[in-house]
Amino acid sequence: MVSIVIPLYNAKKYIKECLDSILLQSYSDYEIIIVDDFSTDGSKDIVFSYKDERIKYFLNEKKGCANARNYGLSKASGDFVYFLDSDDYLESNMLNTCVSHIKDCDLCVFTNHIYCEESANVINTLSLNPMLKDYEYTKDIYDKLYLLTNPNAWTKLFKRSFLLENNLYFEDLPMANDLTFTYSALACSKKIAFLNQPLVYYRINHGTNISAKRDNIAAFFKAIKALYLRLLSLGIFDLVKDSFYKRIKSSFLYEKSFCNLDYDAIEKIIEFVFKDYKELKQFFLSQCPKISIIICVYNKEEFINRCLDSVINNTFKQIQIIIINDGSTDRSLNIIRAYNDYRISIFNQANSGLAIARNEGIKKANAKYIFFLDADDFIHKNCLSKIYNKMQINNLDMCLYKASNYIESSKKIEKNPYYSLEVFANNFKEVFNYEDCKDFITRIAVSSCLTAYKKDFLLENDIFFINERLCYEDNLFFAKALFKAKRISLLRKNIYYRSINNKSITANINNNFQDRIKMTILLMRLLKQMNIENDIFYKYLYSYVGILYNIYDKFDNNLKNKYKDELLLSFFILNLKYKISNQNILAFLKTNNLSHLNYIQNASIVENTAQLISKIQTKKSNGLLLAFKKEENNFFIKAKNSGLIKMELYSDANIYISDLFINAKQIIKDDYLVNKATPFKYSFRCKDNDVFNIAFKSSKKDIYIKIRNIRNSKRDLLLLKNPNIAEYEGKIYILSNANFKIKAISLEDINISISNNKILEVDNIKSKNSIKLKANKEYIISIKNKLNIFARIKKFLRKINAF
Repeated sequence: MVSIVIPLYNAKKYIKECLDSILLQSYSDYEIIIVDDFSTDGSKDIVFSYKDERIKYFLNEKKGCANARNYGLSKASGDFVYFLDSDDYLESNMLNTCVSHIKDCDLCVFTNHIYCEESANVINTLSLNPMLKDYEYTKDIYDKLYLLTNPNAWTKLFKRSFLLENNLYFEDLPMANDLTFTYSALACSKKIAFLNQPLVYYRINHGTNISAKRDNIAAFFKAIKALYLRLLSLGIFDLVKDSFYKRIKSSFLYEKSFCNLDYDAIEKIIEFVFKDYKELKQFFLSQCPKISIIICVYNKEEFINRCLDSVINNTFKQIQIIIINDGSTDRSLNIIRAYNDYRISIFNQANSGLAIARNEGIKKANAKYIFFLDADDFIHKNCLSKIYNKMQINNLDMCLYKASNYIESSKKIEKNPYYSLEVFANNFKEVFNYEDCKDFITRIAVSSCLTAYKKDFLLENDIFFINERLCYEDNLFFAKALFKAKRISLLRKNIYYRSINNKSITANINNNFQDRIKMTILLMRLLKQMNIENDIFYKYLYSYVGILYNIYDKFDNNLKNKYKDELLLSFFILNLKYKISNQNILAFLKTNNLSHLNYIQNASIVENTAQLISKIQTKKSNGLLLAFKKEENNFFIKAKNSGLIKMELYSDANIYISDLFINAKQIIKDDYLVNKATPFKYSFRCKDNDVFNIAFKSSKKDIYIKIRNIRNSKRDLLLLKNPNIAEYEGKIYILSNANFKIKAISLEDINISISNNKILEVDNIKSKNSIKLKANKEYIISIKNKLNIFARIKKFLRKINAF
């Protein structure tokens, strides 16, 4: 027989559905023990309307859910015991399935549906690991014991003899009382039956059952303490320690979501409840971090141990360590996972660059302050305590601190004047803002890792890194923060050590010069958007374009030729908009002739939607793995050497593709089903330097394309970006040798013409000097310029505010 224990309190709306779901069970050997906690809404009358002798009613004198469950257990006479809440209900085969399955096990674990009261729908159905079978305890299962099931009692059927023999009961707590009971039962059991079937409907978004109110974090802590003591008494705490801490970490985050107290108030409760239990106190205090440390990692196996050790061994312990693994391909992730520190949270993403990784870190941060640490750098043992005290005492938005260089080759620490805060006088104000720094504002060290931020300040002012792969991204972030912050202060202590090595993202200026150009243009645009005063704006303009030119001027001829076109275009537009007075830059512009594209509102550039995931390299081919996150996609590739291009288009899910074009030739028209097992495959020949435009539509996002130039290792493919376009005073400026797609959106046809000595191709058809485009159609445009740097096209692009 099964004894079903139901605590009841003001569940008039749901108790009938609950009881009916039991009475309709295919298994009939049960008793229903209802323990009423002094309901006042007429729930009792509904119970008494049933004339079934298996229903037994008891009054509990308003002692709470835990006491009601314990009382019901004391009245039970069945071989098995099941605890059901009065607002939940069962699948019709629940009892028969569980009793048949439990056999010689101490308890049977199953899953549940989640029923939302507001929407009147099942919004989720939980499942167990399909590999779970009936387990006899070994050390392997102890390691994951509390990760196998949630702590609720209503997804378990217990043998009554097992509960009595192990003196298992619910803690007298207003909430979380089943946590101690259930997890003590798991620890005491010798064998568990697992059923990967949802057999109960758990109702949410209402407030009728006894344990519905969850805003009592102290009760949760007391339940954890009781479980901890129980596990110690059983002598198995060390065996289940790992899964214990992982489970209570996730449970704490869940309970905290219902709690209206701030971290300081929660901290006081932790100190009180766990005052005699140092290990638990330290763990929960670490889950109420005061500083979130964001470490973005990409292939830093050589340095990550030193970095993490400096954080973990810091004297300040109330920290959250957020690791954003940016698609590392070396041993970095394995090294991080070897750390057994519950303050560490690891988040993995495809390689997307530092800016996007840091944005993810900000979103994951739940401390008051945010601290960025590069994975090859490290910090002083007192770094975090000094930063926290400084920011707390002065209620700061930002705190700037000193750093030194750590020379990897010599293992020596050296002073870096740029990071030493020497631009600030010794008697500078304790708390200041940007207006106090106008005279030297462009000489303040810019580095995300040398400034701590108040998290709420960043969120309230929408301060994030640019959402794309870009070096020098912290220039934009720091500038926006600097001009928004009302309270800034200095910490004149060397507490941060910057690694000087040839593997740093910013170490190779030559390779990242293009990003520096783009960052400069974006920074000027940002400052204008923020309405920064002219005198400060021009200090930034002259400083940043001067740095660009000085770096360029020191390049050898090969690098100068590589970057000349883009630097020229950027300086030209900046000078037109803002009037650069730097004589070197003006002379540089004067020696180059610029022609331009005229502006028109009747066409628009079609976005290049391909995201490069990785290069593909084999013995007989080279190519690209591309991802697409939109439903209408378009991209250009360029062939390196003649060969055969093989393309595979697929998705992790079933997705339909349609309207697939390659250079205006339609390959697929109607819906074509693809997935990982059955990709769409297509091959076509190419000559050296051939450019191909590929466009398609999909029924969902997340499409992938593998595309290779095959037959030998010298053949390859390049992904072409949208052309570098800028607009000023009704003119569009664009680099030569551009390949792009436009959409004619006018009601009339558009005429395109180019100046002499240039080649114009539209949809791969060459034109001597002009062509007419029909309205509301897309066209692939190719400009091949033999003489000048820029091509001139009249009347074809809408205004693009690129600057």
